[in-house]
Amino acid sequence: MNDYCICWEATGFLGTASELNTNTVMSPPEMLVVLLLLHCALGLQKLDLLYQWKGVDFVFPSQTTKEAMLRSGYYIQDNPIPLDVDVWNQDGEEKVFVTLPRFKPGTPATLTTISTKRNGDNMSPLLVPYPDWSWHREGVCDGITSVFRVQVDACGRLWVIDTGMVDILVKGRQICPHQILVFDIRTSKLVTRYRIPEEDLKSNSVLPTIAVDIRDTDGKCRDAFAYVADVTGFGLIVYDARHNRSWRVTSNYFYPYPISGYFDLNGETFDLMDGVLGLGMGPNKGDDTKLYFHSLASVRESWVLTSVLRNSSNFKDGLNVVPRKFHVSAEERSSQTAAIVVDENEVLFFNLLKSNTLDCWNTRKPYTKNNFVELDHDDDLLQFASGMKISKGKDGRWKLWALTCRFQKHMTGTINPREVNYRILSAPVDQLVRGTACEAKSSSLTSSGRPGGYRPIVFEQ
Repeated sequence: MNDYCICWEATGFLGTASELNTNTVMSPPEMLVVLLLLHCALGLQKLDLLYQWKGVDFVFPSQTTKEAMLRSGYYIQDNPIPLDVDVWNQDGEEKVFVTLPRFKPGTPATLTTISTKRNGDNMSPLLVPYPDWSWHREGVCDGITSVFRVQVDACGRLWVIDTGMVDILVKGRQICPHQILVFDIRTSKLVTRYRIPEEDLKSNSVLPTIAVDIRDTDGKCRDAFAYVADVTGFGLIVYDARHNRSWRVTSNYFYPYPISGYFDLNGETFDLMDGVLGLGMGPNKGDDTKLYFHSLASVRESWVLTSVLRNSSNFKDGLNVVPRKFHVSAEERSSQTAAIVVDENEVLFFNLLKSNTLDCWNTRKPYTKNNFVELDHDDDLLQFASGMKISKGKDGRWKLWALTCRFQKHMTGTINPREVNYRILSAPVDQLVRGTACEAKSSSLTSSGRPGGYRPIVFEQ
């Protein structure tokens, strides 16, 4: 059934709002139509809640192993914090990846998939360490130490940025090198391990976000780059997979904005001067690609062409010789945002942290509040979306996935393990944006996928 047809026909049935008054007596059929209208207005564009947890549990090798980890403190049930989500679908098989950085002691696995096993609640599945438990032994640097975010690429590979840090919210110990890991998802085999050289890092570097740029046009997926945010070192690391090398990129726009370092989220207040965190890769349409980015302590959006980043000669000796090729929005959002994602139609999705909303921005239009569209608002479900991805579902439709984690409560020490704190939500992108300024209009696109007469007017130069 087409819900939007129902809304259109119902409008004609009842008349316009100005034609109705508070004394109108409605028949049962008219009342049904009103309920359908409310459904259209309030329910159609909502994200669907797929999974939720008060605290996460795992599929352990045995009950004996679980009990031993609990006794030793290697597993503390309330401490693991889900942060990011991504999804792989192929030939009817689906894997949902969930990351759990080792923010606190007692996080036994940092990269997992969702299992079919449940622990009481149907919506609270157990998590399975990926690729298996042997990769998650703390202090074993040939494994995986602490993962904030991942990305599934179009070639069926999982890209993992491992910070090598544990107890990040407590005292922060660097026990293994920062590294990029790439897995073949179909086989769960490691295909690449790249340890990031010290010269590309700062003494306080923390690497929470990775964005992947596949440049191949022949489908062999060998020409790939990864862009990694350094949230505390205020930089970006570029990894050239074909040549197995990396370099550091600097820009003033990677720094926190002091006025935006104060957070007031759902009654919790704290200061956090985090730099570049959110990365969103624009679609690769055969020409250049934009990387959108912002600091967590910021209310502006920035972008740079990836051709600038991929040219290492632009950033020799720690200098940026092309600073004017980095751009920042002239206008501001109403609050900070964390994760972002860009779809194939160049629409950027983001979560306004203060207002608990999912919003979108058509990047072909100026970055102004008038061009932001609120798609969903929920003061419970949408608290702090720390992970956001777009993946093609089993039905062939592109779907937006978001993981929300109430991170503000971890910052203030007020997390309540008796409440639901972690959620994974999803909805088809076309359903979310239908009828809004973010909906793709095929007639406005040229053959290159750019709107006719496009000019780079979105950001100040």
